[in-house]
Amino acid sequence: MLICDDKKFGQGQLWMPFMPEDFFRPDPELQAIGAILDDPETLQPFVDHHARAVRETGLNLTGRNTVPLRAFAAMMVLKHMFDLDYRGLCKAVADRISWRVFCHIQFGKRVPDYSTICKLAGRFGHETVTRMNTAILAKLKAQGKLKGKKIKVDTTVVESNIAYPTDTGLLRKGINKIGRLAKKARKAGVSVKGFVDHARKARKIALSVAKTLAKRSGDAVQEVRAAASELATVAEDSVRRADQVLRRLKRSAAKSDDAKKQALAEELETICGRVAKAIDQTRRVAEGETHIEDRLVSIFDAEARPIRKGKAGKPVEFGYKAVLASNEQGFIFSCDVREGNPNDATLFVPEIARAKDNTGFNFKEAAGDRGMYSADNERDAKDMGIEHVATPKRGKKSAERVAHERQAWFRRLCRMRAGQEAEISRLKRRFSFGRSRSRGRGGVRTWAGWSVAAYNLVVAAGL
Repeated sequence: MLICDDKKFGQGQLWMPFMPEDFFRPDPELQAIGAILDDPETLQPFVDHHARAVRETGLNLTGRNTVPLRAFAAMMVLKHMFDLDYRGLCKAVADRISWRVFCHIQFGKRVPDYSTICKLAGRFGHETVTRMNTAILAKLKAQGKLKGKKIKVDTTVVESNIAYPTDTGLLRKGINKIGRLAKKARKAGVSVKGFVDHARKARKIALSVAKTLAKRSGDAVQEVRAAASELATVAEDSVRRADQVLRRLKRSAAKSDDAKKQALAEELETICGRVAKAIDQTRRVAEGETHIEDRLVSIFDAEARPIRKGKAGKPVEFGYKAVLASNEQGFIFSCDVREGNPNDATLFVPEIARAKDNTGFNFKEAAGDRGMYSADNERDAKDMGIEHVATPKRGKKSAERVAHERQAWFRRLCRMRAGQEAEISRLKRRFSFGRSRSRGRGGVRTWAGWSVAAYNLVVAAGL
């Protein structure tokens, strides 16, 4: 049964009168955030999602109570405010009385398990948290605290939680994963006769590659390619043997109608497909082909892409491109996570339109960096009713364009947009936006949504 808030929260305990009041009081920032979360409209998107899931699945509303939505939302905000993992979050809430009060968790009651919070975050998904963020902005707008005349747009990278990809690294991880899944199939009662776990052999080849690279000789490249080709042959044998296990696993799952076996079969089939792609990449590189489209960079996050943003410290980042639109106060009106590395110029106008839909504001001024410039963008933005559009032109400029960019309003908007770099830096450093520990584009969008929601709540608390 869906529970929005714990009605028993706030009931006193016999030991409470002997403790100072400050012991139970969250800090002022958390108190202000808690007041926003207490508004039923803030949690309404979660209620709507649950009702829709009930209609689609045909389940009834009776049964064991869920984790109160107020507690779940508060715990997720704390997680991204202090960059905690799920286990650390639950431990911290259990240890700190003021955090327990902020989350509306009754004294003497157990804190929800970390796995429950993790599963709820995945089930609600990015659409629900995006609607929650829209509800927060609507509340601030109704109170007259939100400004909506200026909008600034920029892009950044949300990195996937993966190691730097190499052909040998991908093959080794794929071989290891296939071996682990085969062991799970054996424990489930499926025959794995004929399967050989090549994890030890893959490890030896990977170590030989590391020793070869340490020589720093001219022949190292050829030796590494030869070792990678050998590892690809080992991976091909692993995939071939895993296909036999997969066929048996599918037959067993169909006979017993076992959901766990079906899920295991789907995972094994997915991993085998990705390892096959990694083998193809390795073969092509060994033949001298270095530019491969849609290159696989992770066995576990196949949608992550290599992205170049021109950073000196990180020439190439692996993950997803995020486009953010914020106002002059620093509130993020919209955030969209894109797969690959689309041209920034194609994201400027759509993001302004999305921010307009989320807030209902008719913006008068808009700003973006040089990557956002195009004559079409300036024309389309003005067609939307935006009077001033500040996107510096790249390359050689005419005298008329130079005079246009030297106007006071243009330079003022460029300075305002430069401040968005600090907002993105803060979003990454404090609110764990820079590196997602969720996999897949859907998981990254959910992760980014909670980071943005926590960030907006902190900005709102400072008003």
